[in-house]
Amino acid sequence: MAEGLLRHLLLQTDQGSEFTITSAGTRVRNIGGPPDPQAQAEANTRGIDISNLRSRQASADDVANYDLLLTMDEATRLDLLALAPDAAHRSVCSLILPRDMD
Repeated sequence: MAEGLLRHLLLQTDQGSEFTITSAGTRVRNIGGPPDPQAQAEANTRGIDISNLRSRQASADDVANYDLLLTMDEATRLDLLALAPDAAHRSVCSLILPRDMD
């Protein structure tokens, strides 16, 4: 859902095409599967279609190669750092959703 939200927000700006956006989980149950139906329904209420997204497992390469990693919570941030401790100098941040998005 985070990938869909970020894509949606960036496409509303003139800089949307300047970014590579991808999503990966640290505790993926259904690799290659679509988003949870509840997540899709929630995104749809905000005009965001995430039905084409597919889940994948985060990797050490993700941590080492991306400039900015946004997480939905602290546990996921720590999981990412543990994947590639030598790449901990990379920008890994927790994403705080605006109040109107919760």
